[in-house]
Amino acid sequence: MLESFGRRGSSSDDSTRMLGIGLLVGAVVGAAAALLLAPASGSDTRRLLRRNARRLAQQGGGMIEETWTDAERAARSGMKRARKQAAMARSAARNVARDAADAGRRRFGLD
Repeated sequence: MLESFGRRGSSSDDSTRMLGIGLLVGAVVGAAAALLLAPASGSDTRRLLRRNARRLAQQGGGMIEETWTDAERAARSGMKRARKQAAMARSAARNVARDAADAGRRRFGLD
């Protein structure tokens, strides 16, 4: 039962997210290498690095917000499934207890 509680269908979402993160990291490393190896003055290079860092921070903030939203959605969905499964387990336990009590009353003639 617990195995079915795990994330379903999220492997492609995870793969897509990992691809996006990999591309972003690759872009940052490539941009930094290009700026550091480019024949520009130190002040020009620092200015370009600051500008690119700000741009990447803004893009990263958007990714963090999206990831947070996805995590909240997944948590709500998981809680909903857990509540449903807990309700079904409570109902089944009540039925078993009621059946056992009925059987005990019949066995000992307490009807």
